[in-house]
Amino acid sequence: MRSIAEVESWKESLYVRQEGVREFWSDAVKRLKREKRYADAAEICRQQIPLPAAFRDLMVSLRALIRQKRKAKATCEDLLRELFEVAVYGDVLTRFPYVELARPILGEKSVRGYPGYGIAEIAHRNGARSRMRFDYEQIGYRNVTWLGASDRKWLLEAWGEPKRHSDPFEQFQPDWLRALDEFARALESQEKRSQQEWQDLIRAAPAERRRRWWWPFG
Repeated sequence: MRSIAEVESWKESLYVRQEGVREFWSDAVKRLKREKRYADAAEICRQQIPLPAAFRDLMVSLRALIRQKRKAKATCEDLLRELFEVAVYGDVLTRFPYVELARPILGEKSVRGYPGYGIAEIAHRNGARSRMRFDYEQIGYRNVTWLGASDRKWLLEAWGEPKRHSDPFEQFQPDWLRALDEFARALESQEKRSQQEWQDLIRAAPAERRRRWWWPFG
């Protein structure tokens, strides 16, 4: 889990400075899209991955840039490749919005559920993207839920029908499982620290106050 300093750093990273103005990243993206500055909006979104909203807004910005290129009869090969990669990576990172651990943490009687983003963030931080193969011929488009009808049409026009259609999560699964294990160990460590801090607080308190904590009606 993050330290206080890491949390503060992460909060600060959610803000960007555009033309001397400090804005929350999603507000800046909305403004830039209204101004049709899709390339600038896309760059901000790239910096905010793996936030699910960053994937969504990046896909929107890339589609707008591709339409501009197609209208101008210009090549958009690089944009199509990025669109496909972002769709695949967004698909696997957001596959499980909610997870339950296989075992309770420390003394808990039952397992608890947690947002899947915590595990996805660990996988991303540990370099999962660099280990994935974004091969259109092997992944295809049918099992990539982040690809819309227009996206698939463009990919077919540019690259034709792929050799096969597979679930991209198959190659991502080892990274997901490692991240899940790291997440569970971090939770357990945090719970141990919390228990120890509570025990230290009790031991440090005067005896009279300790009795009141345990029996407030005495």
